[in-house]
Amino acid sequence: AGVICIVMTMMKPTGFYVFLVLCSYALCGVWCVLMDLHGTETRCLHDEFHAGDIVSGSFSLNDKLNLHAAASPGQTFGRIRHHTDDVMKDLTQYISVDLVIRDPSSNVVYSKAAVKEGGFAFTALEDGDYVFCFISMPHAGYQDRVFYVHQFGSNRAITLSEIFQSVSLQITLGPAAKDFSDIAKRDNLEPLAVKLLELEDLASRVQSELFKQSQRGEGMHDLNEATGSKMRWLSIVSYLILASSIAWQLWYMKRFLKQKKVID
Repeated sequence: AGVICIVMTMMKPTGFYVFLVLCSYALCGVWCVLMDLHGTETRCLHDEFHAGDIVSGSFSLNDKLNLHAAASPGQTFGRIRHHTDDVMKDLTQYISVDLVIRDPSSNVVYSKAAVKEGGFAFTALEDGDYVFCFISMPHAGYQDRVFYVHQFGSNRAITLSEIFQSVSLQITLGPAAKDFSDIAKRDNLEPLAVKLLELEDLASRVQSELFKQSQRGEGMHDLNEATGSKMRWLSIVSYLILASSIAWQLWYMKRFLKQKKVID
């Protein structure tokens, strides 16, 4: 399967980004996101899985850190100098990024502290939204520490909340997440047999998805029928109330006019 990557910048993801992610996911079973993570920020991605889905993925952090400046957005720097120290230090040593994956019940499926790169794999145990969160935290004592970076011929004072680094996350679902090479070695399968096994697994997943879509369609049909029935009864009751109100107004007007001897 091919891989389609979605780039999410400092701006909040729009519906267009979500549309691209869903399209890539539907076509390939593999999608990835490249996003910017501030030094003191938590960014989470949501994806819906079904019980029994095999999910695998990989992640990596860019070693270079970026700084948005008014005159030159996105200027890159790798090393800075602390305002009380002349020793050049790598800024990444002051920031720790954790990855936490939670299931729809908020149980932790996978977690890793101080990530740089790596991978994960799990089997979804229930239907619903799974949350992938990258948590960027400065080390203790460095939240408000001031650093200086040389920019445009002068030193600029910054804090860790002003910098960001690029994070990439790739998620693979279904047959693309399975490693058929191990099955081929274990059962001594020929390449053609492995391909047929992959196609069988893919066909099984397509059949399962079609069945789930059919169930959703039936559920929506039942909901529409129930809503339509309620609306019909509501319309009947509304007409009865309206007719009763008109009849009462006519009776009251006729009685009033008779009392005033306007009519006999």
